[in-house]
Amino acid sequence: MRHTIFIIICIFTNLLISKDKIGEKEYEYLIDINGTMAIIKEHYYSTDHFFRNYIIDGNVEDNYGNYGSSETVVFAVYKKKKLIKLEWSNKIIFQNGKQIFFSGYRKEGVESAGVGKSILFEADETLLPLVGMTCTYAIKFFQNKTFTKSKCKIKENQKKVLESLS
Repeated sequence: MRHTIFIIICIFTNLLISKDKIGEKEYEYLIDINGTMAIIKEHYYSTDHFFRNYIIDGNVEDNYGNYGSSETVVFAVYKKKKLIKLEWSNKIIFQNGKQIFFSGYRKEGVESAGVGKSILFEADETLLPLVGMTCTYAIKFFQNKTFTKSKCKIKENQKKVLESLS
C-alpha cells in the first residue's frame, strides 16, 4: 500500500513539474491586421439568409517588430444578421518577402464582429518551424474597414524564427 501511494505521488509530482517546464517555454505572439474589405459575390437565399465571399487587403504588424502585407479570402453564411459559418485563408508577406499562410474559422457571431480560431498551416522554408501554431483572433468591421487582433502561443524555437525576421 505504501509503495502504491509513493508511486502515485511520484507520478503526480512529475506531471506537475513537466507541465511547468512546458509553460516556461511558451511565449505570446500578437498580430494586428487592419484592412479594407471588398465583396466579391453574394447569393441571397432569402431576404435575411445569404452567402458572402469577400477579400480583405491590408497591413500586418506583430509584437516582434515585423510588418508587411496581408491578403485574406473569406466565405461566410449569414442568417437573421447572425453568422452561421465563416472560413478564411490568409497570406502574410513580411518585410523580407517571406510568406506564411493561416486558415481560420468562426462558428458564430454577428455580421459586424466576432472571435474565432486559426492555424498557421504553411510557410516559406525558413519559417517552417511556425507551422502548426494556433491562435485566437477577434475581428470587427467598420464600413469597409476591418480590425483584427490575433493572440498565439509559441515555443522558444518559433520565437527565435520571428525575431530573426526583423
